[in-house]
Amino acid sequence: MKRIKKVVVALLVLGLSVNSFAQTKKEKKEAKLAKSEAEYKALKSLVEPGSFRFDAENMSTAKGLHRNIQGDNYFLKVDDGNSEASLPYFGVAQSAGFGASSGIEFNTAIEDYGVTYDDKKRRAVIKMNVKTSDESFTATGGISSVSVTSSRRNRISYDGKITALKKNE
Repeated sequence: MKRIKKVVVALLVLGLSVNSFAQTKKEKKEAKLAKSEAEYKALKSLVEPGSFRFDAENMSTAKGLHRNIQGDNYFLKVDDGNSEASLPYFGVAQSAGFGASSGIEFNTAIEDYGVTYDDKKRRAVIKMNVKTSDESFTATGGISSVSVTSSRRNRISYDGKITALKKNE
């Protein structure tokens, strides 16, 4: 009987001590909101001047096929009115250019760059147009995704991370 009382007392003490360290729902919500606000401000500081790098981790076609491409160094880089991309492509191509690469690759000037913000949802939507000698691309992106529409291929989307450019890029 004494042993049962000791176990019950130990469980009560343990339960009270764990509860005293737990965050309330309000504290968790405030912490999540603060983190979201900080990420949104950091995103704005990257995309407004047009200098950032998007590293693709996953891709999905217009037909819903998904592929993990993390670690393969696929990227879209924007810096001072120029854009460079090396992104894989799989899907339907309406026409193939002679000697064209199978992926989405370009290093050229951006023709049209615009950013719109949704402060309520804490999102930035970037839209830019790029033309190469045989193809034109429209890239639209948010916090962690980029959708590329081509003049010769079906739309494809990439999920990944937006980061600041390194000095040697």
